[in-house]
Amino acid sequence: MKERLEIKQAEQPAWLTAALASHPNSGGAVFMRDERLRHFEQFSRRGLPTRREENWKYNDLSFLQADFAWSPAAQDLAFSAELQDVLARRAQDSFLLVFINGHYAPQCSALAGLPKGVILGSMREALEKHATLMSAYLLKEIDAHRYPFASLNAALYADGLFAYVPPGTVLEKPVHVLSLALGQSGFMTQPRHLVILENDALLTLTEEYRFEAAARYLTNVSLDAYVGRSASLNYYKLQNEAPDARHLANLFFHQKQRSTVNACSFAVGGGFTRNDLTLLLQEPYAACRANGFYGLDANGQVIDNHVHVEHAAKHTQSAMDYRGVLGGQSRGVFNGKVRVRPEAKKTESRQFNHNLLLSPLAEIDSKPELEIYADEVQCRHGATTGRLDEESLFYLRARGIEPQTARIILLQAFIEAVLTDVTLPWVKEAMHELWGRHLDKL
Repeated sequence: MKERLEIKQAEQPAWLTAALASHPNSGGAVFMRDERLRHFEQFSRRGLPTRREENWKYNDLSFLQADFAWSPAAQDLAFSAELQDVLARRAQDSFLLVFINGHYAPQCSALAGLPKGVILGSMREALEKHATLMSAYLLKEIDAHRYPFASLNAALYADGLFAYVPPGTVLEKPVHVLSLALGQSGFMTQPRHLVILENDALLTLTEEYRFEAAARYLTNVSLDAYVGRSASLNYYKLQNEAPDARHLANLFFHQKQRSTVNACSFAVGGGFTRNDLTLLLQEPYAACRANGFYGLDANGQVIDNHVHVEHAAKHTQSAMDYRGVLGGQSRGVFNGKVRVRPEAKKTESRQFNHNLLLSPLAEIDSKPELEIYADEVQCRHGATTGRLDEESLFYLRARGIEPQTARIILLQAFIEAVLTDVTLPWVKEAMHELWGRHLDKL
């Protein structure tokens, strides 16, 4: 009988235990204190993932051996002119929640004019006022082996977004969560976001990560979005963090009958990024679309996207399109998995991953997967990796376009397909702004 391979887990750093003991929100509801301990015990038994595990074999997590500590609330909020302008524009365009080094900053946020019945605010405050409503969603099992950092987040989260949209409510203005890393080093944040859309509700949610005079820090964020029958959620994530930042994210979307989710991520910053996106189509006629772009230019920079779509009911639809542009000695990882359960007949799904390597030292590891256990389905997937097309470059050069300009035109056309479903003009503008800065480094 063949022996089962036992994977030895990495030793848990001492600062994690210290982080639980010194948790800034160690009070609160009794059920939450018990939940924190339960999740921390599960994470401790599981241990840190290692490169011997299939889902983590391209990830060097040795940075977790360095100490990270809770950040005190920022006292000096002297923002740069650029950041002040960003805050003003975001407050004008959205219901704005600002978190500085993981702490909710109400003085920088803008929540006036919420429709009747809508609850929007920080997770910490919501647990004091709406614990009964939230407990059904927070008291859930997390597969610590598959999602170790979601389990860790459930033990350590200190704050985050809580959004509740009642049945039939259409939130005209988007909700924008702005997470700022400001003027410190060696700290961590553990945001946990909970979004509940009742039947026939509509919400646009954007997340943005920025930094200013901050160096080495760790973000471990978890988001759960529950999308009711015939409800619609548009979700956008913009990530532009410090070169030595480490970003871990677990995003879970739970969809009911005829619901729709459009999720788009745009990442160009940070030294290491790992995004785990899971979309569960639980009931018939649910549909989702997941788009993403990752741009890497720094030596040693890594961005890893794991996207998992679970078709659990008939007549469900999904589409996935992730694209990357890699320069320098950087590395991109993409793993897209579509699983069709036996009961999910009449499923339609497609997934694609396209990458451009602008340096001979850049690397991409792409793994699209299909697991189909049902009949009468239409599923396809594909992946491409290459350089800029020389014939297209020659075509533009022959029409008098400068070499660098021709290159930029082709790169912009390459990523535009990812942005076609972005419905907010200012979000698309922000993505183009980030991409423009990234182009200057390539």
